[in-house]
Amino acid sequence: MLRKGGCMRADFFKLGTIAVLAGLLGAGTALADPRPIDGKLLKLKTDKGPSKNLFLFKAVKQPDIQAIPDPTVDTTLLLRWETSDSAGRTDAINLDSNLWKGLGKPAGSSGWKYSDRDATEGGVKVLLIKPGAKGGLLKILAKGAAWTGVPSGSLTATHLDLYIGDDQYCATWDGSTGDVKKNDPAGFFLVKDFDAPGTCADAICGNGRVESGEECDSGTAAGADGCNQNCLFEPVVPSTFETIQDKIFNPGCALAGCHGSGSEQGNLGLETGVSLGNLVNIDSFNPQAVVPLRIDPGVTRDDSYLFRKIAARTLGGAYANPGGAGMPYADPVSADCLQALGDWIEAGAPASGNVAAADTLLINACF
Repeated sequence: MLRKGGCMRADFFKLGTIAVLAGLLGAGTALADPRPIDGKLLKLKTDKGPSKNLFLFKAVKQPDIQAIPDPTVDTTLLLRWETSDSAGRTDAINLDSNLWKGLGKPAGSSGWKYSDRDATEGGVKVLLIKPGAKGGLLKILAKGAAWTGVPSGSLTATHLDLYIGDDQYCATWDGSTGDVKKNDPAGFFLVKDFDAPGTCADAICGNGRVESGEECDSGTAAGADGCNQNCLFEPVVPSTFETIQDKIFNPGCALAGCHGSGSEQGNLGLETGVSLGNLVNIDSFNPQAVVPLRIDPGVTRDDSYLFRKIAARTLGGAYANPGGAGMPYADPVSADCLQALGDWIEAGAPASGNVAAADTLLINACF
């Protein structure tokens, strides 16, 4: 292997895409117009397996469902819930702008209907919202495995939030109103005729909208891309394998004439995106190799041919004759980074996640 230049990643941390974009756009307080609504019916069935998941919500005669913004511009649906010992929520479901139909003439004057036979967006098949002389109507139907609103245990509260443009339609059941027909911890919940909340929540972390007190919002329950579960910016730590790729393979191995694309010595490509699949539990294909696999994960590092080949240049001694020449051909990998590679291998050579001991060593220069 040859080496050109230094390590590709200068910083151990990086900001995620969403965090960066939110900062560039100057995201700040973005409060929706609250429109609390009663619930005529809320049904949630998740007890028959993912393919038969069902969510159904209906509201009728709602005075706040009248002048409805154009949902093709921006519509997001979110369900949150609580049980006696846990809480959960769906990710923010952004409804495809191409699947809306405006009702009436002109289109939208009598409401809007969203239809998706394949339930591709979060399992939502139908959303109907219509104004009316005695108040408007809202119906939402979601089905199948793509619907991720799957509580575990009997429900103590549910919160539905539908954002259409600047309007936020919200419905809450907290046990204080409504006729509960079913609340089976196995996954069957049915309540009828529950009252609207006093107001809608003015900030919900994870709804995909940057609101009061938030720096960012990734639209997921777990947080992602530099935006944490509290909707605050935080650095994203690359996985241990990503750092090995950037600090060992890319600058010292995945190069022209060595293990780069189009010049893969020993039929081994080590460029980004292919290296892991070419290493873990893969035969060395070298009859001289002192161990059979390029990387044998979860056992001693000495059982991995890749480690022995690199250790031959870095440490020599007992590693001096791995079967074939040591690697890289130019400057050897540093002792700290070799140790980190071994720690990662013995931790199971994970494609994602972090091996703390290895991460600490990889902060140092590898060459």
